Amino acid sequence: MPLDPYEVTASRHVLKTRFVDVREDLIRHGDADGVHYCVELPRAAVVLPVLDDGSVVMIRQWRHCVGRVLLELPAGRAAPGEPIEAAVARELEEETGFRAAAFESLGSFFPLAGISDHEGFIFLAKGLTPGPARREALEHLETETVSPENLLRLLGEGAIADGFAQVALFRWFARRGSVSVPKS
Repeated sequence: MPLDPYEVTASRHVLKTRFVDVREDLIRHGDADGVHYCVELPRAAVVLPVLDDGSVVMIRQWRHCVGRVLLELPAGRAAPGEPIEAAVARELEEETGFRAAAFESLGSFFPLAGISDHEGFIFLAKGLTPGPARREALEHLETETVSPENLLRLLGEGAIADGFAQVALFRWFARRGSVSVPKS
């Protein structure tokens, strides 16, 4: 059977909040009918802040859904109508206090394509200037800088479990021509 799109025969929202919408689609493909649930999420702005010495500014934060602290890159949702570049600059400053002189796109990706339309946009941030962070009330984070060598080691050990950080770091290392991850 060809890889054609499903025919949507009916659609309705089964959950709608300010953070997430869940849509139920009745679908048909060829002679088969089914139900598909789509989690609709705003676009994500993912920032890879690189200091002049080549180290990367990362954050550690408690993630309630997985029940643990994760080592991540600054990231967050773009507000409706907010240009993704503005969201990237805002998230960097809110979570780390840094401002960047320049941003470079590292592309986008779909972290949950089987269940969601969520799209992450990755930007490299360069020319960083420190300043005060402007975190939201429930954003309790710690920032730390990690050298490229330690990032490769942490990736190889599985110590960076956040998907946004993994994709961004692997793309950055690929552009630098150094993606050899040491084995643990």
